[in-house]
Amino acid sequence: MNDGDVRVLFGSTSMLGTGVNAQRRAVCIHHLDTPWRPSDLTQRDGRAIRAGNEIAKLYADNKVDVIIYAVEKSLDSYKFNLLHCKATFIGQLKSGALGARTIDEGGMDEKSGMNFSEYMAILSGNTDLLDKAKLEKRIAALESERKSFNKGRGDAEFRLQTITHDIANNEATIGLMKADWERYSKVVQRDKEGTPLNNLTIDTCKLTDEKNMGVHLQGLAQRTDTHNGYIAMSDTHAACMNFVNALEKIPGIIAQYEERTVKLKADVPTLEGIMSKKWGKEDELKQLKSDLAALDRKIQAEIAPKPEQADGVENKKAEANTIDAPSTEAKKSMVAEPIIDYTSVNVNLSVSKAYIMRH
Repeated sequence: MNDGDVRVLFGSTSMLGTGVNAQRRAVCIHHLDTPWRPSDLTQRDGRAIRAGNEIAKLYADNKVDVIIYAVEKSLDSYKFNLLHCKATFIGQLKSGALGARTIDEGGMDEKSGMNFSEYMAILSGNTDLLDKAKLEKRIAALESERKSFNKGRGDAEFRLQTITHDIANNEATIGLMKADWERYSKVVQRDKEGTPLNNLTIDTCKLTDEKNMGVHLQGLAQRTDTHNGYIAMSDTHAACMNFVNALEKIPGIIAQYEERTVKLKADVPTLEGIMSKKWGKEDELKQLKSDLAALDRKIQAEIAPKPEQADGVENKKAEANTIDAPSTEAKKSMVAEPIIDYTSVNVNLSVSKAYIMRH
């Protein structure tokens, strides 16, 4: 085959469809039957559609003809339906396209050519099935698009509610911290370098000197679970200054909250724009569903048995009971015999034998 001595090669899928290197001069693949697995068709095509096909490379733009033979209104339609379902699922599983609980039928395009759904519709003898499959695919795509649009809109709505709540909380917190900083600034005492002095008092400690207050705070830290950091255990001065240092950080915390609030507010117009949008293909989807319903009614009307076909047997029985046996005269009248007027016929040896009558 590769040398050109054999021009036509026949073989079954098991013997010729797998592992045979006969591609060098192959120009066409003919599928004389329909297999049960999509991989069988792929393996058959692989005898010619593969690297090393010199004829396809030099003379056919790296293309090989593939011809599939099928019989209209036969089991081939059923087998192509099975191949269609299997190939669709396997293809989507390999490509990771199973984002939903549906399987895309696919369509006829330049990459995949005619898929098994088109074969099934054509072999059934009714192209309405193909139109129905295309309508269902388009409707499924639009419904998926609408679902994605509604999901995005719902996410935007939830995000906007969250942002609005966070902005309100941040602004309330900023107001409280500004009020605390204003009261703290009025009573705090600082040295020449601007360092705050410890002039705080503790309600649970009667002693007012810094060392005793530090010891008291260290004892509280050992007995109490705090959520505002930790108390210095090795230095009474640092332990006593922890509260003062926390108050000194209020302006920085206010700046962080304000920066965070500005970023949140910047997202509000975008989210409001998403929420104000409407899906613009609702009319198209309604029209497609209407067309699909009309096509379904047409298909059901075509495949439904007609009244005269449904009671055909009863009609035949009734006719058999009512028809009388023909009489002898009727039989004679039913025989088509040629009538010849011998008075007007000239005797000629070339007269056709079909007109020679014997009485």
